[in-house]
Amino acid sequence: MAIVLDRTEFFALATLFHATEIIGLDTAALLPPAADTRQVLYDQGRDRLRARDLLRFNVVGEVELEQGLRDLCAPVMNPEWALLVVRYLPRLGRQLFLYYGRAARAVEQTLLDDHTHRLGIVGDSEAMVNRLLELLPVSEPRYVPEKVTVPARALAQAFRYVERDQLQQAQSVLAGEPTSDGTLSSYLADLMANAAFCASLTFVKPGSETRSFDIALIQAPDEAWGITASDDRDTLTAERMNATVLRGTLREALRAVAQPLQEVA
Repeated sequence: MAIVLDRTEFFALATLFHATEIIGLDTAALLPPAADTRQVLYDQGRDRLRARDLLRFNVVGEVELEQGLRDLCAPVMNPEWALLVVRYLPRLGRQLFLYYGRAARAVEQTLLDDHTHRLGIVGDSEAMVNRLLELLPVSEPRYVPEKVTVPARALAQAFRYVERDQLQQAQSVLAGEPTSDGTLSSYLADLMANAAFCASLTFVKPGSETRSFDIALIQAPDEAWGITASDDRDTLTAERMNATVLRGTLREALRAVAQPLQEVA
């Protein structure tokens, strides 16, 4: 099941679920600063949902949502975990995909434009992994295992350049930093500059102490590299990988983020 909502409808639903923030979205842009403006926005969204028969009032005047819509919104508005995927494609630019999990169900949110939200059911954790592999079609060939540690600051700056389509700057930043293997670092910089796609995945565990961890990907024409945290907070580990390795990495990440905080501390 999937549904498209405009900003007023989405805001009304967030209000009904008492959501104070939506992970991955700018709260300041979502919530008008003035209370009277928020009320107008809520009224418009509620009336539009009612006109679509997605919201109704029962005999005692309480709001009831259509069950399919409720199933879509519950993980988004009150997630047990969330995943932010940023994919960069040459000539197409930056694309954002947001995922939310609750009660063994994952929901995808994409923004069709600045005022339109699409929500769709993904399914269980294995369906979530399959969906991510569709978005991130990493190659499957055999590979020679190699790894290099890269300064986290330099890699983050390189990815920002890639998102702005400034590939030469990304290449220069990464190639110019000291790493555990200078040759591999230069090679990785060349791959980033000529990648079929680059992506970053941020897994978020909401709570009193929000936890997050990241995976970055570089898919070149003939090989792929994954980038994860190392024991040193100032460096990241880049390793050659393929689709099988990525599937296992995603499964482990989803299992970890779905656990209670005390189990992954």
